[in-house]
Amino acid sequence: MNLRFLFLIMLLCGSFFTANLHIYADNKVNDSITPPQEYITIGDLTQQFTELKSTFNNTERKNKAAILLNDFSVFLIENGEWFLAGPLIENALYYCASDSIELKNHLIATSASFQYLNGDLEEAEKTFKRLYEETDRDSTQIDAHIRLGINLGEICQQSGRKKQALEYFEKAESLADSIGSKYLYANAIIHAERLEDNSHIQLDILQKCIEAVFEGNCNTLMAPAYLAMARYHFRQGDYQEAIKEIDKACAIAKKLGQLKYETEGLQLWGNIYSRQNNPAMSYACMQRLVELREAANKERDRLAADHAMEADKILQWCREELGTPSSAAGKSDRQSYFGVLVVVVLLVLVICILVFTIILKKKRAEYRDMVENLKEEISGLRGESIKLEILYKGFGSMLTRIRQSLKNIKTDDSQLQAKIKDVSASILQNALPERRNAFNIIAEEEDERFITKLEGSIGSELNPADRKLAIYLCHGLTTQEISCITGVLPKSVNQNRYRLRRVLGLEQEDNLEEVLLTHYKEANLQIDNKVFEK
Repeated sequence: MNLRFLFLIMLLCGSFFTANLHIYADNKVNDSITPPQEYITIGDLTQQFTELKSTFNNTERKNKAAILLNDFSVFLIENGEWFLAGPLIENALYYCASDSIELKNHLIATSASFQYLNGDLEEAEKTFKRLYEETDRDSTQIDAHIRLGINLGEICQQSGRKKQALEYFEKAESLADSIGSKYLYANAIIHAERLEDNSHIQLDILQKCIEAVFEGNCNTLMAPAYLAMARYHFRQGDYQEAIKEIDKACAIAKKLGQLKYETEGLQLWGNIYSRQNNPAMSYACMQRLVELREAANKERDRLAADHAMEADKILQWCREELGTPSSAAGKSDRQSYFGVLVVVVLLVLVICILVFTIILKKKRAEYRDMVENLKEEISGLRGESIKLEILYKGFGSMLTRIRQSLKNIKTDDSQLQAKIKDVSASILQNALPERRNAFNIIAEEEDERFITKLEGSIGSELNPADRKLAIYLCHGLTTQEISCITGVLPKSVNQNRYRLRRVLGLEQEDNLEEVLLTHYKEANLQIDNKVFEK
C-alpha cells in the first residue's frame, strides 16, 4: 500500500512538473531572438527552382541545377532526412562544370557528409582529409578549411580517437579566432567540449564562447553553447548553475524549433534530478522527453514525405531538361523493368489464386469457412508466440548489455561499488535462460524462407541489419520495442525503415509491414497447407 501511495505521489508531481515545462520559454527567452536565417528553407529552394526554370543558357542552367540540388541535400541533412539526399548529390556532381573547382569541392564535401551519416565513416574521412589538405594550401578557403577540420574531428570522435579529434578541434578554434569568425570559433569550442576530457575547456573559455555567439548573432549555436556550459557545471557538481543554463538553452531551442537541443536539455535535466535523488522530477523530464520525440517522429515522417515528393519533382525536371547520369539512367531502367516484372508476377498470382479458389469452392464448399477461420486463429497465435520469443531473447540481450555496462563503471566509492556489484549479481541471477526448442527451430526456418523470398523479389541480398529489421517488422514489433531490444535509438530505427523501403522499391502509399507480412505468408504458404492437410 505504501509503495502504491508513493508511486501515485510521484506521478502527480511529475504531471505537475511536465505541465510547467511548457511555459519556460515565455519566462526566459529574449524577445530579440528570431528563427535562424542561416538555415536553408523550403521556400528558398522553391525560389531557386523557379529561377532555374526561367534560365535558358544551358551552361548556366546546369550550374544552377548543381547548386539547387546541393542546397536541397544540405537542407535534408540539416533536417535529419539525409537518407533522401543520395540521388540529389549524385545528379548535382553530374551537372557541375569541370572548371568550377570551388563548387565541385563543396559538392564533394556534401557527399562526404552523406557518406558519414550513412555509416561509411572510412570513405567520408578519406574525402574530408583530401579536401582538408587542399584547402590548407589556399588562403582564400580558410573558412572551408576550418569547417572540414570540425567534420574530421567529429568523425575521429565517433571512431573513438579522442586525442586526434581534439587536435582538429583545437586547430579549428585557433584559426577561427585568428580570422575573427565568431560562428566557427564557437562551433569548434562546442564540439571540443563534448569530448569531456578536454582540460582546456574551462569556464572562461565557455563564457567567451557564449559571448562570441551573441556578438556574431549565431542564433543556431545559442542553445548548444548554453548546453555546453550546463554540462561543465554538471561535471563540477554545481547543479543549480547547470539548471539555469539548461533553462536558457531549452527556452531558446523551443523558440527556434531546435528539438534536438531541447531534448538534450531535458535529458541533462533528468540526470541532475536523478543525482539529487528526486525521482518524481527525473520521471517528469523523461516523460516530457518521450512526448517530444514521439511528436517529432510524426512531424518528421510527414515532412519527409513532402520533401521526397518535392525532390522527385526537381530531379524529374532536371533529367528531362538537362540529361541524366548513366548510373541513374541504368537504375531507372532497372526500376522500370522490375516494376513490369512485379506487375506480371502479381497478375499471374491473381489468376492462379482465382482458378484455385473456384476449384476449391466446388470440392470443399462445406469446409471452407471452418478451415479459413482455423488458419487465421493459428496464424495469429503463432505470430504472437514468435513475437514473444523475439522479445524474450531481446530482453535477455538487453540485461546482458546492462550488466556489461555496470562492469565498466569505475568508482572509488566503496558503497557505490558494492551497490553496483549487488545489482550486477541480481541481474545475473535473474538473467533469462537461453531457450532452444522445436518451436524456435521451426520459427527460424520460416524466417529463413521469408528472407529468401524477400531477397528473390528484389533480385539482391539484404544486409544483416535489414534482414533483422524485416523479420521484426513482419512479426509486428513496434519501433519502441525494436529500439528496446536492439539498443538502437527510435530515430535510427525509423531511418532504417526508410532505407528498407527504398531497397524494396516501395511507393509512398505502400505499407511496409503489410508488404513484409505478405512475403512471409507466401514463403510459408506451402508448409502451412501441408500442416492443415495432415
